[in-house]
Formats: sequence, structure tokens, C-alpha cells
Amino acid sequence: MRLLVLGGTSAARRVAEHLLALGHAVTVSVTRTWGLETIPPGAEALLGARDRTEWMDLLSRKKLHGGEENVEGIVDCSHPFATAATEELAAAAAAQELPFVVFERTMCSAEESEERGLFPPRFLLRADSPEEGCALLWGVTRPGECLFLAVGVKLLPRIVPLLRKENRRVVARVLPTEESLCAARKAGLEPKEIVALWGTGSVHLNEALLLEAGAACMLSKDSGEEGGLRNKIEACRNLGLPLVLLNRPSTTTGHVPSVSSLEELEAVLASWEEKKSGNTSEKRRCPHSPA
Repeated sequence: MRLLVLGGTSAARRVAEHLLALGHAVTVSVTRTWGLETIPPGAEALLGARDRTEWMDLLSRKKLHGGEENVEGIVDCSHPFATAATEELAAAAAAQELPFVVFERTMCSAEESEERGLFPPRFLLRADSPEEGCALLWGVTRPGECLFLAVGVKLLPRIVPLLRKENRRVVARVLPTEESLCAARKAGLEPKEIVALWGTGSVHLNEALLLEAGAACMLSKDSGEEGGLRNKIEACRNLGLPLVLLNRPSTTTGHVPSVSSLEELEAVLASWEEKKSGNTSEKRRCPHSPA
């Protein structure tokens, strides 16, 4: 099958590699140039952000980059907080009657820590929005204390002013790209308040960052195993620091199927191929529609 993978993440690379190994033709879509590094050899690259109209135009032409096969299915491996990207592509896929599945990151880290009692109840807190997260941060810190933000750059304009207003110091970790650094500065951060690092980081690295910043608390997205959440949890636990997690936002994609393992994904692809074979057989039996 010719499959389109919405990528730009380490999970997308793992999925794309697996699909290639199974013999599928794979095109991986990434938004930014640095996302090209997540595309494995053998897969085609599709660069740039698109809304549903642009996706519909592209998918209606079926063949991407002059490929010899039509796109026959879509696997969404985007970041769990990139809900807009998921919704736009899912809507376009539905309009073109293309099968669509979301490959979800595992969410075990935070849940395991809560179930095993690794955190006292007041030290692992959850919020449904950045504003709610800030309110929780005020409750577990005092004016003048430093808060370590590991939420990317898109949410900084909503978070930094609220923390400044309540006299909290801030250090934010962002990707070492020109775009991310400019966005952090635009959100009001000074150079000394920015830590630019690639990758998720080990437990020891997270501990070192928190200690160097003199952080009293961490704010992070619930980005799952792929996003290094387990290491952040362990680092905060080892240092006795509160951790506030932003819950994954819900999407409006309706009843889009999702999987969380390569085995589950294979089963979905098998059902797509079975349906495709059935449709092909039906067309052969009925080559012409009645007048």
C-alpha cells in the first residue's frame, strides 16, 4: 500500500521504518525542515504545513511527488498536542474517503507513577489548560521562586505573562532551532531564561537542568513515553519537586480509530487491504453501472 504518515516525531520514524520493512510505500509529511531528520531512508518526504483545503487538493490528486501509486491510507503519528494538524488532515481524508488511523503515544508513565504511589497526591498535579496549570503552579510555589517550563514554545505566550504577574521566575526548555529561539524571545523570555536542547534527555540531565535553574517546580505536557515524560517524572521525584502536567487536548475528529502499538497498526492495515481487495473484486464483477 501507499501510505501517508503525518510525522515529525520519533514515533513517526519508528512507524515509518516498520511500514517500509513490511513492504509498504511510505511518504512522511513534516511541517518544518528539522523534521526531515525524522524521515527514514526509503521514505519520501513531504514538507510544509497544510490546512484541510490544501490537504484535500493534494489528496484528490492522489499521487504525491510523482509517485507511481495512489495514497491508500493515512497514519497520524503527529505530536499528541498537535490537534489542529490531526483535525485538518482527518477532515480531508474523510472527504476523500481515505482510511485514517491515529498512532497514539503510550500514556503509561504518569499513570504508573500515580498508581504505584511514587508521588504524594499534591506533587503530581494535572491541568486541562495552560491557565489552569498556572493556577496550580501558584499553589505549590511562592513568589520569587523559579518554575521550569517544558511545554515547547507555542504555549509560552499564554503562560509566561501569567507567571510574571504572580512574581514567579521562569526558565524554559525549547528546541535549538532559530524558530523556537525567536518564539521564546517573542514570548518575553530573556536569553538567560532559555535552555535550548535537542531530544528528551535522561533522568540525570533533567535533574541537572532543574538544579541549575534552581527550580521549585516543573510544568510539562503529558507527552507520553516518546516525549520523555518518564524521565521528567523520575527527575522531579528524585529531587522532591512538584510536577504539573498539562493533559492531552481532545480532538474533534469524531470516531477516528487509534492504535498504540505496531501490532495493532498491522491489524488495521490488514483490514484496509482486505477491504481494498473486496472492493476490487466487486468492481471486476460489475465493470459497468446500469444505465
